[in-house]
Amino acid sequence: MLSRRLAGECKRRNLERTDGRWIIPFFNSTAMAAPPPTIAAPPTARAVDEVRKAGVKYQLHPMGTVFEAPDLETACRAMKAAHRAVIGAGAKRVLTTLRVDERFGRPRTMEERVKRVMAKVK
Repeated sequence: MLSRRLAGECKRRNLERTDGRWIIPFFNSTAMAAPPPTIAAPPTARAVDEVRKAGVKYQLHPMGTVFEAPDLETACRAMKAAHRAVIGAGAKRVLTTLRVDERFGRPRTMEERVKRVMAKVK
């Protein structure tokens, strides 16, 4: 259901790439009822592998994955593949959260954003 709704949302929006724009989505897919024993690593590894296959630069964090995409369509495809990979790992229920940071004008990479914050940390 989530995949169908997300695909519909992606189609309703104008998905054409605008030069100078980067999209940095964050997603977290959680297997809610995985086969016993419930271990997050195998489904998470499958999800991250799908993001890697999408050809986007990504960073795995303890609570999710962040990646860079040139447009919303690419971001939605990568996230949808990751969501389905968790289901393919045997989960009976999956909760996927997607947050999108879309910056216009002056794009910054994930590393640049972190570097700017760390420069202010005392």
